[in-house]
Amino acid sequence: MTIDLKLWEDLDTDERRAFGYDISAWGDDITEPQIPIDFAFHRTSWGLHVDSKYDNHSGKISEITDILGGYHYYSTAVPWKKQVDHFLELVTNNPNGSKYEMIAWDFEAKNNILSRRAAKEAAEAIRYLRIGFDGMVLVYGNNNDYSVFLETFVDVAFLNDTPFWLPWPGSRIKNPFSVEINEQPEMGNWRGNWPNRRFVPLKRLKGTWDFWQYSWNGDPEKLGIVGKKQVDVNVYNGTRADLRERLNMDGDTPTPDPPTPPDDTEVRNNTLDEVNAMVEGMKSII
Repeated sequence: MTIDLKLWEDLDTDERRAFGYDISAWGDDITEPQIPIDFAFHRTSWGLHVDSKYDNHSGKISEITDILGGYHYYSTAVPWKKQVDHFLELVTNNPNGSKYEMIAWDFEAKNNILSRRAAKEAAEAIRYLRIGFDGMVLVYGNNNDYSVFLETFVDVAFLNDTPFWLPWPGSRIKNPFSVEINEQPEMGNWRGNWPNRRFVPLKRLKGTWDFWQYSWNGDPEKLGIVGKKQVDVNVYNGTRADLRERLNMDGDTPTPDPPTPPDDTEVRNNTLDEVNAMVEGMKSII
């Protein structure tokens, strides 16, 4: 699916789904986009490695949008706790001073051996990230991996409370930008390369997805991405205002604290001084 700007232009910008992209070291650089970018994710790390474009991308994205997201590609070959600590260090001590509003734990089968252990580790990683990160913590994973591993071996209530970033399913949704469509995107023939990949419905009780990576074929020129022929593009399942509210980014102006009442001792001393001054004044009159 490509970005159809006609679909974009047909919608009021305040009423469409929030739009963004995700990128890793495979994109050389980031420049000013031609269309509004509401949010963006970039890969900070994988295993115990730092993405080679981590520093560059975090700084450049922060110049384009203030809704910055980072994601870590989980490796089953490395202890999960070390990966979490590594990830947290990157998103809480960014060299550019960039502030991350959301982070994602990328749970995928590629280069991994997914199992009951991997699912349990993913859940522990998310719990730990929630403690160490002041923002939204998501899990990223396709329907099959999510259903077969996470929903099988992880507490359902916990998963229902974990925001979900859904990647690359085939879809019958004609306009991914529309906020009027809330059904689960159908996963069928991914990229046309896996015709036998079946649709697996999720068991999530609080909606099926929060972010949807609806296409891998975004226009890099319009998105301001250098060094790539195509870019992953995403929507949030709500408007830009909805997303900002959920991230608590535009809260009410804090009410100033009331004036501090004077210290009682100070009040008593001031009153005594005034009485003494009055007595001395009366003495001079007499």
